[in-house]
Amino acid sequence: MSHIDVSIVNTVEEWLQCQQLRAVAFLPTEPYDEEFDGKEFEMVIHLLAKNAGVPVACMRLRLVSIENGGSIHWGRLATLPTSSKDRLSALNAILDFAEQYCKTIGFKKYTAEVADDRLIRYMEKRGFHRSSEPPIWFGKRPFKPIYKELD
Repeated sequence: MSHIDVSIVNTVEEWLQCQQLRAVAFLPTEPYDEEFDGKEFEMVIHLLAKNAGVPVACMRLRLVSIENGGSIHWGRLATLPTSSKDRLSALNAILDFAEQYCKTIGFKKYTAEVADDRLIRYMEKRGFHRSSEPPIWFGKRPFKPIYKELD
């Protein structure tokens, strides 16, 4: 995989590319109304990663709170189902961008829910912690809350 460019979604075309990526990644296993929850424009920033102009990953950052330095939810992370090496490159690129963006804005807490234990372990390596809150169930899958707090 060549260089991956990540940017904030600025056009309807880019937003539709995010929706298409999410559909390819999640609709085979999740109901439509769970993946597309109607929160696409509620205080959110969408990120899109491209490799040679081809969308390979997307992510939604949603403002949760502005109190105590601010809290932002990292969600709807999807990667194009390709080789594991390519997916890891896309994942690293979009999460690096998300973290730098959130630090630049000044958010002090990042939250997410993750169903895949491999992704939880990966996020723990990036400084996230498992929350003591119970999982959130979407369909038949438990999504475990994780968080990261900055000083």
